[in-house]
Amino acid sequence: MTSALLNLRKQAGFKNAKDFAAAEGIAEATYARYESSPEKIPLKSAWQLADRFGVPIDVIVGRRAVDVASLRGRVQEAYEALSDRSRASLDDYLAFLAQRDEREAREREARERRRYDAVCYRLEQVFLAGLEEDDPNLFAFGTGERMRAAFEAYVNRRADELQEPDVRSTSTKQIMAAYDRAHSTSRNGDMLVRKSQ
Repeated sequence: MTSALLNLRKQAGFKNAKDFAAAEGIAEATYARYESSPEKIPLKSAWQLADRFGVPIDVIVGRRAVDVASLRGRVQEAYEALSDRSRASLDDYLAFLAQRDEREAREREARERRRYDAVCYRLEQVFLAGLEEDDPNLFAFGTGERMRAAFEAYVNRRADELQEPDVRSTSTKQIMAAYDRAHSTSRNGDMLVRKSQ
């Protein structure tokens, strides 16, 4: 009786164990042992294979019989019914969709970054106006590092005033990242490093 793992591998489109093992980063001899003796698969590897194929771990290690053909969904069956040319076209379209999703995710991140840049700018204007009155020496002669530390303390105080649980952990980090972008600095450990222009 063939193992469910062998059938799952074939169902995934891998005609031989060597190709599947290479794709998954498993030694070929090790994977061949998995197929011939599924009950001896180490737990971590069994979980990885179960996740890979989207089945319970009991199926991978042979504790539960399953009709692997029944695991195929309508989409997989439709894909397998296509000609090679149509499969290639569908693969190209799926790659296009993945690229579009990635581009849209980058655009969302850029919009979010611009939003934090604007928030940072407004907060910094209020901070500097108050600093000129409260600590004129820091305002006039403070180093970049001292100004940054004072601004970060100010942002944290404002976050505490809002009493929102996520503001301090997320928003303040984003605001300080915007501050660093605006001042062309980045954190390197505990040191501020001026970026080259």
